[in-house]
Amino acid sequence: MTLLNTTIPAPEQDTEEIREIPKSALPNKGLACFGAPGVGKSKALRGLAWLLFLDEIPTVLLDMKGDTIDYFLDKLIGNLSYLPQDVCDKYWERVVYIDMHGQYGYVVPFPFFYRLGTERSLWEISERYLQVLLRSDPGLADRPIMGWPPMHKIGVYAGMVLSALSFQITEIFDLLRNPEQWDSRFSQARSRYPTVTEAVNYFRTEYIPMRQTDRERLNTALLNKLFPIRLDRRLRAMFGASQPGISFAEAAPKNHMVLMDCRHIQGDMRRFKSQLVIDYLMAYIKSRGRSPTPFAVIFDEFPQMTVNVSSGTNPLAAAFDSLIQAYM
Repeated sequence: MTLLNTTIPAPEQDTEEIREIPKSALPNKGLACFGAPGVGKSKALRGLAWLLFLDEIPTVLLDMKGDTIDYFLDKLIGNLSYLPQDVCDKYWERVVYIDMHGQYGYVVPFPFFYRLGTERSLWEISERYLQVLLRSDPGLADRPIMGWPPMHKIGVYAGMVLSALSFQITEIFDLLRNPEQWDSRFSQARSRYPTVTEAVNYFRTEYIPMRQTDRERLNTALLNKLFPIRLDRRLRAMFGASQPGISFAEAAPKNHMVLMDCRHIQGDMRRFKSQLVIDYLMAYIKSRGRSPTPFAVIFDEFPQMTVNVSSGTNPLAAAFDSLIQAYM
């Protein structure tokens, strides 16, 4: 069985050997590629991405360095140069490129408080941002005072209120610093979603009466993590939009190749955004259910997405274990 089920002709000068991967291996199996630097791991992933595209299997490629994306696009441009324009257009319609940095002033929205329709509660929606934080910085779990416990508590309550009002993470600064001005919004949130009552009561009866120093002890860790959003207009546009700019549920039936390019992101934000993409993917896969059509996900330079933990369980490892054991 071959994956080369396509009308794209191979250029005569292209003598690269192509290995076949049985399609039967794709729906239920994962492929891992390990090796020392320079042995050809990325080259193997590049070939896999190309074969998946030719066989019209919907694929998401998360690339930390951009080499695999460049190879794929160069390969596609070279092969399509032999075809009429109307045929080329059909192939290009299946390619979606996302610059996760937004270096040219355009971003694809990635809000946290979105709805897939499968969420069981506002609490589940509010946990998304917090779990991305924890996976990108597992050390938070080891900081009892200015770490995960206070961040988780105030983050869940604030996230539930913002979700009930159809607000985004960008409004959390005003909520935590000027909660007295939110009384009418608290009432509006409770009228829309009675299940947000506990969060509203927390702000009215506990958070607002607190002294300023006590509030800061509770919310400083969370606001410090959110600080870059206040400084960068691209981050505000990306995280503050009302709806996601990419829908994997819509991309899958169209057999899209979604190229997510993280090469221009610097520092800890690169790891955070890669974890954000993983969260989006997991949310979609969990809501997708069983399907006879495979959905491929390729991570290139996976170690750049991870952080070693000195003790306990790595949250990212636990998330992938749940994904593989329960959903794959």
